[in-house]
Amino acid sequence: MRFTSRIRMSLLAAGVAITWAAPAMADVTLAPYFTDHAVIQRGQPVTVSGTANPNETVTVQLADAKAKVKAAKDGQWRVTLPAMPAGGPYELAATGGDGESVRIQDVMLGDVWLCSGQSNMELSVRRALDFDNQMRSFPDPNLRLFSIEKATATTPQAAFSTDVKWTPATMDTVPDFSAACFYMARD
Repeated sequence: MRFTSRIRMSLLAAGVAITWAAPAMADVTLAPYFTDHAVIQRGQPVTVSGTANPNETVTVQLADAKAKVKAAKDGQWRVTLPAMPAGGPYELAATGGDGESVRIQDVMLGDVWLCSGQSNMELSVRRALDFDNQMRSFPDPNLRLFSIEKATATTPQAAFSTDVKWTPATMDTVPDFSAACFYMARD
């Protein structure tokens, strides 16, 4: 019985060693702020980043702009596309050497406004004056919203504390968005 147990343990150990030695396959990804409906600043070089297998070549394309980059040993990659004028919607694609790709749709090039603050930025559109009359102006397929949850950190963070996504301005998405930010961007 001991002989059989040793054989089973040896086979199990060999199986674990083979599994650990196998290369980890990583999907090509884009940084988390690149989601469907994203807005990228017009007139400025476009920096796109993400992850892939270490040393994998990644091709990034947005509209007619295309660039290649080799992922670092830790799988991180970053490439800069030339500045582009306002326009869209476009598709942003990152394709690995094996042809695997990640694509986001409905990307616009335009103006990106960062709104940050305390109570003045926390007042939602729903609580602003004249909300009932203003509701008619909410649907705007070219106006996009992006919110980041509040989080405290003592060092810079590589990721957001929750999932984030860009959303078009609709009657469902605008009421809980920052009133100061929404009205400034809309106007």
